[in-house]
Amino acid sequence: VEVQQNEEGRDDGAAPVERYLHVEGSHYLVVPAVLTLLQLLAEYINLCRDFSDMTPEVVQRMCQLLRLFNQKAHNLVLNGQAVQHKVLPNIKAANLALSSQCCGLMAQVLPLLQTRLNAAGESPHVQNAQAAAKGDFVAALLNDLSKIASEFAEHRTALFGKLSDLLRVHYEKHSQRWLKVPHSEGPDIWKGDAMAALRSESSLGEHESLEGLVKDITAMYRVLLRHLNYDSVRKIFARAFEEIASSFQQRLEQDIPAPSPPYSDSLGRSLGDRLLLDFAFLYRELEKLTGITTPLQRLLCDLVQHLQTKLPEDPLKKTHPVVLEALQRAGRL
Repeated sequence: VEVQQNEEGRDDGAAPVERYLHVEGSHYLVVPAVLTLLQLLAEYINLCRDFSDMTPEVVQRMCQLLRLFNQKAHNLVLNGQAVQHKVLPNIKAANLALSSQCCGLMAQVLPLLQTRLNAAGESPHVQNAQAAAKGDFVAALLNDLSKIASEFAEHRTALFGKLSDLLRVHYEKHSQRWLKVPHSEGPDIWKGDAMAALRSESSLGEHESLEGLVKDITAMYRVLLRHLNYDSVRKIFARAFEEIASSFQQRLEQDIPAPSPPYSDSLGRSLGDRLLLDFAFLYRELEKLTGITTPLQRLLCDLVQHLQTKLPEDPLKKTHPVVLEALQRAGRL
């Protein structure tokens, strides 16, 4: 398996190059242990080529090594043993993202490795039944590489799920205040030129807790983009936002306090209207993260739908359709 290894720019005047491994158009940022694993796999291939009679034993050992590597990586990162063994002080998003890159690389490399070994083991002239049986046995062993590739892919999916969980945890932390502590009085933009105020960058009277949520989401986005491609980041955020929308829906089914003040039945002052303005703030701040535009739009659509269907017909809580229409016309939702 031919893989191009790139390094960071050096201090000797040489031109800097990329930091990734490239495999059939995909690029991966991996840890040194994976580079060592690839070197070992190359040695196994050489053994199969130089000592063909040992191929069954070599392939068995190769499969054992790969499964051991995957298991150890799973235990260290997903199961947190790296913290228990004091290898890392804690498991951060960057650790999860790097580990997912390693799993993605192996899931892509192993089928290529299987193809190469199958081709090397094929003989146009099988001499006897014993040689044919040996070839069948080796082929069966090589098929195990496909299963191991699937195991690495499943590991990668689990790591993506963990990253989505971290985003949901950030939301749950900030939503404790957002959906429990009432909004501050805030500006009454509906007494003047509401459309001009909505199109401007001025405050909409958003809940104070949302600034922390935006900060955490933005930080996670930037960390992930340093280690993953846009498609992977989009998948992680899509799953997280689905869970956040579901959590928001469940919270609306409970009793959310709406004291007066700050809430009233006036335009833009009900709990539902203030939440719509909160959504507009989230959109304004998070639309800058262009890699998650589609998941963000889906999240906001879901939040608005839940708000319209789950809030009771209490004058202090219900949304005014004109507020939502104004936000949409202003491009804020």
